[in-house]
Amino acid sequence: MTKYDTKQREFVEYKPQKGWHCLAVCFQDQEIVNCANCGKQLPFGHTFASRTIKNKKNVGYGVCPECYSKEYFAVQIMNGNDDKENRK
Repeated sequence: MTKYDTKQREFVEYKPQKGWHCLAVCFQDQEIVNCANCGKQLPFGHTFASRTIKNKKNVGYGVCPECYSKEYFAVQIMNGNDDKENRK
C-alpha cells in the first residue's frame, strides 16, 4: 500500500494502523471496513476510491466521504486549482 505525499510529490510506503480492515475491492457493499486514511468504520459501499492511497495496481483503497473530500482539495491545491468558493 502506498500513499501520495503532496509535499514530496511521490508515493511513499504506507501502513494503516494495526487491526484496520482496509480494502480496495469488495464484492459485498455491506461489509464493514475501515477508512484507509482515518480508520472510521463504515460499509464498503459507502466508501470512495482514494486518490492518494493505492495498491500496486493503482487502485484506490476505500476512504470515508470526509477523507475523500480532503484528498480532492489537496490534489486541487497541489495542481494549482485552488477553488476556495467550493470548499465546505
